Amino acid sequence: MPKIGVIDCNNFFVSCERVFRPDLKNKPVVVLSGNDGCVVARSKEIKDMGISMGVPYFQIKDILQKSGATVFSSNFALYRDISRRVFNTIKSELDHIEPYSIDECFFLLLDKEINKLEKLKLRIEREVGIPVSIGVADSKTQAKYVNGVAKKTQAVEIWDQPKWLNHVNEIRLSEIWGVGKSHVQSFSKQGLQTVADFLNLPENYIKNHFGISGERLYFELKGTSVFSVETTAEQQKSVMSSRSLAVPAEGYETLEVEIVNHIHTVTKDLIGMNLVADALNIYAYPSRYSDFIMEGFSRKVSFDVATNDLFQLTKEGIKLLRNAYKKGVPYKRIGVAVFGLRPQNSLSTSLFVSENNLKTQELSDLVFTINSKHKEMVRLGGLTKGIENKNVNKRHLSPAYTTNWTSLKIVKT
Repeated sequence: MPKIGVIDCNNFFVSCERVFRPDLKNKPVVVLSGNDGCVVARSKEIKDMGISMGVPYFQIKDILQKSGATVFSSNFALYRDISRRVFNTIKSELDHIEPYSIDECFFLLLDKEINKLEKLKLRIEREVGIPVSIGVADSKTQAKYVNGVAKKTQAVEIWDQPKWLNHVNEIRLSEIWGVGKSHVQSFSKQGLQTVADFLNLPENYIKNHFGISGERLYFELKGTSVFSVETTAEQQKSVMSSRSLAVPAEGYETLEVEIVNHIHTVTKDLIGMNLVADALNIYAYPSRYSDFIMEGFSRKVSFDVATNDLFQLTKEGIKLLRNAYKKGVPYKRIGVAVFGLRPQNSLSTSLFVSENNLKTQELSDLVFTINSKHKEMVRLGGLTKGIENKNVNKRHLSPAYTTNWTSLKIVKT
């Protein structure tokens, strides 16, 4: 039987920033959320200082300055591109992988592939510059724990069943993937603290007291794989673009620019994935702490023929916005989503599609063809990226080293 492994990038956002700042190795680094609001990634040095994930930046700003820590705003263009490079390297060595997040994947390990893992770890670290941890066991749940061990040992950890059983007395249930606080409380009431405690229970007892989720956990911890590695990706069902503004948008013009820019983003994603959408949804909400909390809106339109036409999507989005907008409401969270996705090559043209729509589709395709060669050179009239700098705090944003020609790192010899 093949084993199941986990490859996880260590402190991924921090590691991405360090790729182009090698002077920050072994130094305290934090990455902040979209509006520089709170901590979303920490280097080991920051963790050792006792700074927790999600803590608001203003609460620890003085501590970080005194410790000489380097602070970055989230640079998702950089992180996504480096993630793509990591996964391409993994795919070149392993045949059966299941992406789990931007920095992690499960994989099936065949006997003939065991010797590849050390080489793969070194390749990723040398060619992409991202340190990774690799853990292998008999189930996904076991592999996730073993991967955590690999982060500490900095070695490829491959555990067979005897080795796993040798450690179950010291592995706490709270350390297990998928076991949340409510589960821990439930287990504690039954006097269960370790994996060994749980595995020593009769199977019928587990089913009667912990239900199907407890039964699945029981088999996973025994080494019987319940959650298989899904090597065939499901068709994506929606694409979304949204953000919270540092300064709420009260005027219609500001809100329209935001909505149309989000439509541009989701359309770019649709075209990049060769997908079309059946429906468009726009929404805008005030802060949950605002007196206008009930004045938000969400509006949706469906299309007779699925589309990824920037002009059609923008026209319909603006129409929805004009009908929903309320003057004087401070909209803080704004977004766009498209639904009912399907492959573009499966689209059958309707008899009712106008000649004008066909022309705008051609023009839309041309816009993104040009932009793919010349970074965001063409956008719809009246739009500006300046809104991003005005409304979103990104005071510590690093350059887009890998996706923008003007941000290329200059090396002098």
